[in-house]
Amino acid sequence: MFSRVDSETGFFTPFLMYGFTDRTTIKLKPRLLGAGVLYVSLEASVSEVTGASAYDYGFLRVRHPDLVAKIVAPGSISKGDSKVKLDSSGSYDPEFKWLQYRKLNFSWQCQRQCRWDSLDILTDSRAEREPCYGIANATDSVISNQRVLIIDVDFLRSSCIYLFHLSVAKGSRITHKEHALEVMPAVPFDIR
Repeated sequence: MFSRVDSETGFFTPFLMYGFTDRTTIKLKPRLLGAGVLYVSLEASVSEVTGASAYDYGFLRVRHPDLVAKIVAPGSISKGDSKVKLDSSGSYDPEFKWLQYRKLNFSWQCQRQCRWDSLDILTDSRAEREPCYGIANATDSVISNQRVLIIDVDFLRSSCIYLFHLSVAKGSRITHKEHALEVMPAVPFDIR
């Protein structure tokens, strides 16, 4: 016998009978039950022995599976490249994998891992257009809510690593993924 427990009131919904079986295990499909708390009771008896029976009950918490976040992007680019694409279209909800990325909410944030001196901000007019503008690790602002993020490489600093944070959400579930992108100089050179 099963009954869903209302999360707000704690009341039980009408009981559902599973039926009789001669198996020692019962397989439940969480997708059919839905997420939440279930009350489960079981009565076992031996048909060959009169009066041989046992009863037990318990609670079972059914959770939705974690969302899967995926990022497809290069690990490094050259300063001479025009744009870089970070694609999270491979993200999905395992419970409804056939929907792929539909019904998911995306949020991108960025952290610059290299120093940015205050003098650079005064002399570089592109500083405010950089997606990770600000002191390294101090940027909490969302730079995009799209599943595909396209960044203009001209606004990134060379010889710098950028860490992109992706949050994928659906309802109360949320999962995160990070991707590091290194920006290489357009023309490598050594000073001797």
